[in-house]
This record gives sequence, structure tokens and C-alpha cells, in this order.
Amino acid sequence: MSADKLVELLEELTDLVELHPRNNLNLCLMGGMTEVLAIIFSHDDDSVRKGACRVFSSVTTRNPDVQSFALKSGAINLASQLEREKTPQLREAVIGCLSSFLNASNFAGKRQYITDFNGLEQLSKWICVKGDEEKEKYGEGATLKKIKLKLKILLYDVVLNDDNIMDDPFYVRDALGKDIFLLNHLFDAIQSANFDSPQEDQLRDYTLKILYRIYQRKPDLKDMIDKVIGQHIENMKKLMASSSEKAEDLKEELEAA
Repeated sequence: MSADKLVELLEELTDLVELHPRNNLNLCLMGGMTEVLAIIFSHDDDSVRKGACRVFSSVTTRNPDVQSFALKSGAINLASQLEREKTPQLREAVIGCLSSFLNASNFAGKRQYITDFNGLEQLSKWICVKGDEEKEKYGEGATLKKIKLKLKILLYDVVLNDDNIMDDPFYVRDALGKDIFLLNHLFDAIQSANFDSPQEDQLRDYTLKILYRIYQRKPDLKDMIDKVIGQHIENMKKLMASSSEKAEDLKEELEAA
């Protein structure tokens, strides 16, 4: 079968699974999950693999039954697949798959990601890239922004659900609280806030949420929190006072800070 035809069929499959929630589980029961993962892991055409990633993300997002089926089918190997990808577009697609698979109540998946695949270290490493390495891994423009946001969303999901992942309900926050490189990155992201770029609003929102969860467990960050977040609040208040549009745009972020 040609790559173009397979892409077309994957698009039709995506439409079908989105018609009714039951179709997501039906795909698994028919053996489709194993086939979709096989395409993601081994097909030689990038457009086909991206199509398979779209199907996988669609059926697994906030669907515990499908996530459980995917875990048994080897979906956790998406963590290793991310390291093998060669293009920003496929990296974005695989990160999206990993996030959809692990999100919400998939505690078993999160646990295996952290213990068997060094998931916290992987997320930290990918989030903290900068300069030429960032351009090489993330690409530019929209793809770069999407990858950065998806990584922060995945990290926040893990931090938010810390209580239910490991036997130690503080395992994730304690580990991240010791990750100086990650903490510096998070603080730098707030310090270098570009309020003229609406695309950065979500990134800052998730960054603030992650810092808040870590700070709950690591109160000795208080001095840095007071310095960085305090200055961030002052900057926002000045902008809000100078523009009614900015006042509306930054209202929720000010409350979060």
C-alpha cells in the first residue's frame, strides 16, 4: 500500500474514532492499538507515522480504558521513541502521543514512565534545552512553540498527580525540587517574560503552576520565589495600569502569580 493511501486511511480512522467514545475502545478490541503503535515505531514514511500519532493521541486522551490497553500494548516505549526521532515535526507528534497516553488518571503509566524510563530526567532534559540545541530539537516558529508547551503540560500533569503515582506521595516534587537546572529554567522563563507575545501566555501559566506545586514541598525556595515572582507581579501591574487591554489579558496570570 502506498504511503499516500495509508495516510488517507489513517485520517478516516481518526474521523471514525472521534464520532463516538465507544469507537476508541472498539479500535483496541479489534487489534488496532497494536497496529497503530507498530506504525509509529517502525514505518519508514514520516507522514504515515504522523497520521498514526494523531490517531493514537485522539483515542487515548483522558480515556482510562484505552490508556490501560495502550500500556499493555507497549505504548510506554514512546519515551524511547522520542529519543530516536530526527525531525522537530515527529518529535512534536510523539510528545503529543506520550502526553495523551500519560495524562489524567493513568497513574500506572506515569509510574512506569518515571521508574523504568527515567521520565523526570527525560522531561527535564528536553525542557531545559536552549540555544542551538533548542533550534535543532524543536525547530522554529509554530512547531517550536507547540513542543515547548506540550512538554510543560506533561510535566505539570505529573507534578499535579504526584500524590497518586508512587508510594511516596511527594516523590515527583522532591525529585524536581533537587533539579537545579530545571528550577533555573523555570525561574528564567518567568524573568524573561515577553508580554507582547500572546503565544507565551500558556507557557508562563504552566510554568507558574509547576513552580507552585514544587514550592509547596520545598519552602526553602521562598527567597527566589519572592524575588522572581514578586518582580513578575510588579511588571504585570505596571502593564495593566498602562493598558486596559493588558489589564484584561493579564488578569488570570496575576491571580496565579
